[in-house]
Amino acid sequence: MSNTFLAEVLGRGGVKTLVERIQGMIKDEIDKIDSFSIIEVSSSAELPNIGSSNALYIMSTEVGDTLYKWDPNNLSYVIIGSNYMNIKIIRGGTANG
Repeated sequence: MSNTFLAEVLGRGGVKTLVERIQGMIKDEIDKIDSFSIIEVSSSAELPNIGSSNALYIMSTEVGDTLYKWDPNNLSYVIIGSNYMNIKIIRGGTANG
């Protein structure tokens, strides 16, 4: 909060106004957390066609777990975590000739 804001708030309603403003900001942040979901599925067929930006999707399979988030710009799921012990080969393309 800027000094201008503090001076304005303290000039209008004193500390009570400042406390109410801070409580409102804290409530907004808690509401963001409360609206977040973790959804567990066992296959990609169980993922919703349109996902939620306020959710993480965990797909649990025999070979390990994969963590996805919904990308609303591309209307697709993006892998953000995986069991990297299952990677056998990484093909780097032709970067070095």
